[in-house]
Amino acid sequence: MKNKKYFFLNAFIIYVIILIPSLHTPMQSDDYSYFIKGISFDKTLAHYMSWSGRLVTDFTSSFLLNYLPYTLYEMVNAFVFLLMCIAVSLIPLLIANSNKGEKKCYYPSSIILWLVFMAYWIANPQLGHTSFWIVGSANYLWTSMWASLYICYLLYLANVKNVVNKFHYIGLFILGFLAGCSNENTSVSVVLFTIFVFFIEKTRRKTTVTGLVASIIGSVIMLGAPGNYVRLSNPLNAYWTEVSTIKQLIWHVVGRMPEAIAVYLHIYLLLIAVSLFLLWQADKVKINKKALGYASLFIILSIFANLVLTKSPGIGGRGLNTGLFFLLPSVAILVFELYKLPVKSKIFAKSALLCYCALFFIPSYLLFTFMMMQANIQHEIQEDIILKGKKQRTENISIPNYFITRLLKKSDVFDLYKSHYMPLFYGVKKITWDPSYFNYAILKTVTPTIINKNLTGDLNLIAVYSYKSIEQKNRMTFEFNKSISSYAQNGDDTLFIRLVDKNNNFINQEIPLYKESRIDDKYYFDIDTKGLNLNNIKLISFGFYNSKAKQHSQRFELALP
Repeated sequence: MKNKKYFFLNAFIIYVIILIPSLHTPMQSDDYSYFIKGISFDKTLAHYMSWSGRLVTDFTSSFLLNYLPYTLYEMVNAFVFLLMCIAVSLIPLLIANSNKGEKKCYYPSSIILWLVFMAYWIANPQLGHTSFWIVGSANYLWTSMWASLYICYLLYLANVKNVVNKFHYIGLFILGFLAGCSNENTSVSVVLFTIFVFFIEKTRRKTTVTGLVASIIGSVIMLGAPGNYVRLSNPLNAYWTEVSTIKQLIWHVVGRMPEAIAVYLHIYLLLIAVSLFLLWQADKVKINKKALGYASLFIILSIFANLVLTKSPGIGGRGLNTGLFFLLPSVAILVFELYKLPVKSKIFAKSALLCYCALFFIPSYLLFTFMMMQANIQHEIQEDIILKGKKQRTENISIPNYFITRLLKKSDVFDLYKSHYMPLFYGVKKITWDPSYFNYAILKTVTPTIINKNLTGDLNLIAVYSYKSIEQKNRMTFEFNKSISSYAQNGDDTLFIRLVDKNNNFINQEIPLYKESRIDDKYYFDIDTKGLNLNNIKLISFGFYNSKAKQHSQRFELALP
């Protein structure tokens, strides 16, 4: 009972960890189109016929976005993340409990849960896409969740449950269908897993057949959708679809698979480390051969999940999430075998694994969460501009693009696709995205120093924002009422800024003119102040420079009190 309490406590902690960035995830990309699509039968059928066979995931996306408030659907999505990790961590327990010759262990492991969670996080090919963006989560995180629940329930009925009744069969059928009708490589991998279980668990073949039939039905419905072939026939995919299947397979295995498998480096290092440790302690522990068989099976399924993407024009990024998912049970199973080691060896092994994962997880999590928080504030600024433009009946509303702060892996970012359904969602005619070159979330989080002084003509320096970046560097953002770049002479391509403090310390910074950011009706340049503090600045100079002619042109000076 004590172990269960610790497990649920740790599960709750993990849930809170997931929930914090979830509650700062902005609406993005296809969220707009799936909100507008809704869940009506006509639109669902049209989508199935013209775009995608992922009925379960497409329904999930549209339902969450239309019928749940933002906070609630983010809480649900975070819980799905946790549920997938819990289900994976229980798989070795269900396998071990089938071995009649060993002492049964009915208690879930908090250590395994943490390892599964952190391993999924640090090895994820596109974390923001697969696990936080709502439409992306429905297509990759939720599908892994359905697959993990199905695998757990199938193993539970095949190994642990003594009597299986009709309600168990119904539950298994539903989970099998949902796992089968998930996404392309998850569906066929689940079917293959069920076939293997049919031959491994010989005493419960009726149960396995039920799951097999359900998963096949789901797969056929999903893979047989006319929309899949309509999308594949897009002329942009001709470079791949017009190549013979044999050539596709050769190039896929030789050219694309190695790069795809390399994405899971952290997982493979964990598997190698645990395997070597078990071999080193082989004389002190009796390894469950059935468990090793299942661990090997899940590794095969991971490779298979990527192999079946042969016909797909592209396999990078979020499409590799299924391969990652099937490696997680292998990690869980092998780590579970470590529990049979002598106490000192067991503690050392588990501590080493946790430290390795934490070494990457902690900085990744902190950077990712900060990025999400800043992006959410940026999204609020974008919405303010859109709603202001809508009120003023502006036909073409310009908003700044997201500025993504530092991440441990650049691929962790959420989906930055600019959906053409976004204007329709807000009820405006057109939205244009302007480049941004600084974290403009500071416009809401930092109190500016108001300057409001004239530089030349009708150009004024409105304010200066002084702040520390995520790298703890001192930065300043200058806010102008007009585009300072428009005052440059022909050939000028650089803005130089000179800061002089009260001790006559100074810095010179040069910035390409194209790095001017327009946000609403203001214009901004952002610089690293190299440690100078705004409160000590007595003089600011702005000027232009022609890098080809190596000449300076206009210069504007501003004395501060």
